Amino acid sequence: MIIIIQCKDQIGLVADISQILSAAKLNIVSMREHVDKAESMFFMRLEVDGHSDEALLTEAMCKILPARRTYSC
Repeated sequence: MIIIIQCKDQIGLVADISQILSAAKLNIVSMREHVDKAESMFFMRLEVDGHSDEALLTEAMCKILPARRTYSC
C-alpha cells in the first residue's frame, strides 16, 4: 500500500504517523519526507506492507494530522 500525506508541518508528525501504522500492524518498507519551510508544509510518501481497513486507517490519520491536509492510500 502506498500512503501519501501532505499537511501543515508540526513537531511529532513522523512519530504519530508511525504509531498509527504500527497499531494497524503495517510495516514501513519505504519512507520519504520533505518539509517546505517557507510554507510550513510537510510531505510524506510511505510504502507499507500488511493489510488494514483503509477507512479506519484514514480516520485515525485524519485525527492526528493538522489542518491543511491531504491524505490518500
